[in-house]
Amino acid sequence: MVDNVNFDIYQTLHAISRDMHHLAHYIGGRQGEMQDLGRSLNFIRKNKRVTSKNLANYYQIKSSSVTVKVNKMIEQGYIDKTRDTEDLRVYYLMLTKKGEEKCHEINESTQLLIKDLFDDLTTNQKLVLLDELQTIEGKLVEKKKNWE
Repeated sequence: MVDNVNFDIYQTLHAISRDMHHLAHYIGGRQGEMQDLGRSLNFIRKNKRVTSKNLANYYQIKSSSVTVKVNKMIEQGYIDKTRDTEDLRVYYLMLTKKGEEKCHEINESTQLLIKDLFDDLTTNQKLVLLDELQTIEGKLVEKKKNWE
């Protein structure tokens, strides 16, 4: 019985993942490039001492592709690069004030598009769901380390 439940959970999460991916494309279509920019800005904001390599790993793309993204965000004034004082080859990415404002603007816009998605859940249910999903994500990250 538990095996069936585990499989049902897996299937449901997989379906949700696909649907969320499609929703992101829909939102991206409504926001233009903002969805991708928002993911980058949120990743940099959430994680301290982010390098281009960290961003490449997050997107699962080549460093050269991330360089294009990073340079564009620098040109737009959303991020700055700061050289590491110990390893001069390393640069850290940080949001500028303009980047913080843009990140907030994109997040607000996205919130409007998804506001009704979780309306039927209480605040407590949302917190429990978030905690469980983060636990599952953590386990997947650990498994993925063994695959690479």
